[in-house]
Amino acid sequence: MPSSSKKIPRQLHPSFRKTRDQLIIMLPVCGMAFYLYGLRPLIMIAMAAVLALLCDLMVAGMRGRQMDFSDLSSLSFALIFTLMLPASCSYGVLIFGVLMTVLVGKHAFGGWGVSPFHPSAYGFAATVICFSDQVFRYPRPFSDLPLGYAPEVDLFDGPAATLKLGGRPDIDLGSLVFGDFNGPMGATFCLILVASLVFMVAHGEITWQVPVSFLGVSALWAFIFPRIQSGRLESVAYELMAGTMLFAAVFIAAEPSTSPSTPRAKLVYGALLGIASMLFSHYGVFQQGVCFAVLLISPLSSWLSRKLPVRQERVSDGGEVS
Repeated sequence: MPSSSKKIPRQLHPSFRKTRDQLIIMLPVCGMAFYLYGLRPLIMIAMAAVLALLCDLMVAGMRGRQMDFSDLSSLSFALIFTLMLPASCSYGVLIFGVLMTVLVGKHAFGGWGVSPFHPSAYGFAATVICFSDQVFRYPRPFSDLPLGYAPEVDLFDGPAATLKLGGRPDIDLGSLVFGDFNGPMGATFCLILVASLVFMVAHGEITWQVPVSFLGVSALWAFIFPRIQSGRLESVAYELMAGTMLFAAVFIAAEPSTSPSTPRAKLVYGALLGIASMLFSHYGVFQQGVCFAVLLISPLSSWLSRKLPVRQERVSDGGEVS
């Protein structure tokens, strides 16, 4: 009788489930970018996705390995980076940033789960250093953006630049909440970002400790040391929602592969990220410092996990937990 052999199902990459869900969660953010700025954000997102795939193919060929198409992490990292850019950013700057994100931020350190910091934070920080004039200048929402290489359109400073200069951004709270102001094409939709955070925590994609402690400490800093004199609570709202801080709390800070593994370590890690982000924003060269804070604090995640392990409950001889 002919022998029957069972086919062993191919295992999916460890990052598949998380990155798949993360990409699905990013769809409303991409939709809002299309709503505010037209087709150009979608072209930028498509370019970033194709370039991320080509980078993975090239690295797999250089290492003599078969391409694992279930590893969606490069696609996720590239899209996170792209959504922090203005919709008017030139395609050349986009290509540079995606290459820095995927080739250097991810693959140069060995791939997913090995990099000491989030690749998107690395790619964004490198792009800011080289092209800050393009990264921190934004078109008005509902501007008619041409699809060319670098559109000729009026650009304006965002509210983070006004805060940096000690001024009060001319944006009402409603516009701040609904994303109707000059800013990164995917990081101004606060309601969608908060809903995304709740969804990811509820479905176990990330844990609550890092984003809650990160945003909580940042808010406390903004309340104690306000950069505007019109009110402490108003200062908190502008600090958390006027730049990339809320976006980073959802998609970057709590990345499981770069954050600590124990609850207490995550709380401390998020608090350190909040302090570092506010220090960079207040005293650094650039108006937004959260990605630089990630590069500074992320290498401490393993050390924090060792120093703050999970507490073990001790059982006494009488069988009672102590």
